[in-house]
Amino acid sequence: MALSFPNQSRSYDPGRQSIRFTGYDGVFEVSVFVDVAILKAATKERISDEAQYLAVFDRMRTEMTCSPDCPHS
Repeated sequence: MALSFPNQSRSYDPGRQSIRFTGYDGVFEVSVFVDVAILKAATKERISDEAQYLAVFDRMRTEMTCSPDCPHS
């Protein structure tokens, strides 16, 4: 079974310097972390605080969580 991401919540973890969100593999909950360095590298914007990290993450969420055959918005 593929991971699914029905829950849109996410949070910034300053200790890990990452965005945390949750996926599900059947009945198992899986924590997923995306390092802010990845977000910084993926955008031309200068980002340096929680609100900016979350905004970039939200724009990139579909590409990160969508299966290879689903359409990107």
